[in-house]
Amino acid sequence: MPGLKNRSILRQHTARILRIIREEGPVTRVDLAQHTGFDSATVTKITKALIRKRLIHETALGQSTGGRRPKLLEITTDAYTVIGVNVDQDFISIQSMGLSARPIKTRRIGNPEFRNPDKVLRTTQKAIAQMVEEHANVLGVGVAFPGIVNSETGVCIYNAYFGWHNVPVRSALSAGLSVPVKVENDVRSVALGEQWFGAARSVSNMVCLRSHMGVGAAVVVGGEVLHGAHNMAGELGHTVVAVNGPLCVCGSYGCLEAIASVSSIVRNVKQRLADNYPSMLGELPPERLDYKAICRAAKAGDKLAVRTLDEAAQYLAIAIGNAIDHVDPEMILLCGSAFMEDDYLYHKVLSLEPRRSFAFSSNAVAIERSKLDHCELVGAATLILKDFFSGGGTL
Repeated sequence: MPGLKNRSILRQHTARILRIIREEGPVTRVDLAQHTGFDSATVTKITKALIRKRLIHETALGQSTGGRRPKLLEITTDAYTVIGVNVDQDFISIQSMGLSARPIKTRRIGNPEFRNPDKVLRTTQKAIAQMVEEHANVLGVGVAFPGIVNSETGVCIYNAYFGWHNVPVRSALSAGLSVPVKVENDVRSVALGEQWFGAARSVSNMVCLRSHMGVGAAVVVGGEVLHGAHNMAGELGHTVVAVNGPLCVCGSYGCLEAIASVSSIVRNVKQRLADNYPSMLGELPPERLDYKAICRAAKAGDKLAVRTLDEAAQYLAIAIGNAIDHVDPEMILLCGSAFMEDDYLYHKVLSLEPRRSFAFSSNAVAIERSKLDHCELVGAATLILKDFFSGGGTL
């Protein structure tokens, strides 16, 4: 094929073939030629090179259309290892996985000093280095980090909950490593992972909304995760939804995060108990009064639990409706412990949302929950996988 010797063109063609095998495989060489428009010689040349690198392999025989049955090609998922890291205020989690994001090893380390960047980054770097040493053929390390993150520089620009400002996360975590490190906002990482391996496969336009200890969102348009001019695209958690509402960690009042995050739900219940609001939750010792306990109480009809969770659901539904009207997505994807640890809030939001957005758009939008275990870790690893596959099997 003319121009195939050009290295950049070869890389583009290889990346295209790899993408088809990854997304559609197992496939035959004839399938690849039909999908790409490449001639058989080009397909053969590229697939031979990928087999030599152990990126793909021949598997079972396909259906014959006359003559010999063709061999099927698929990704060799254990050829390389990627490592995903997620940092939050409770734990530093780290997981190794293959090219299909299937987990190999998972570790979780307590993070009690999350407000101390030096301590957190030293602990995280040590855990990463140990995990890298335990595996062969590590492609790189992806890190999902909360807050406003510049993914190009690897700097955490601002995290209100941690109290971090302009912390060079990537440079600290890369110290002593022989593999690349990529750092991205945690919700944008989740959105990418869901596009590759989860509920949003084949979805080009979506909003991923995560309610965990904070509330954040990521916006995907045309298959690309948006960052914005200041890396703040999707900061729904700090949009004001309740005038004169509770104080948020960012310093504003009435932010969505101050009402609808897991930490805010627990805090608001404790405040109402302190104000002598009657509830079965008042019988629990403080260390057992957590989000799961509140959900159980709501299902048992406890008025305080129902009031607090329904209030959170109401404002989440408003935020989702606004996102639908502004972005016009195919899907709203909900993730984070508020939706994944119990289904009360998820079903309440589903019952409210159709009344919170423009009727025409709302009817066409799917609202789904994440289908990935450890979606933050998968998303972090996908940061590396995306670069690897788009580079034709190189970084």
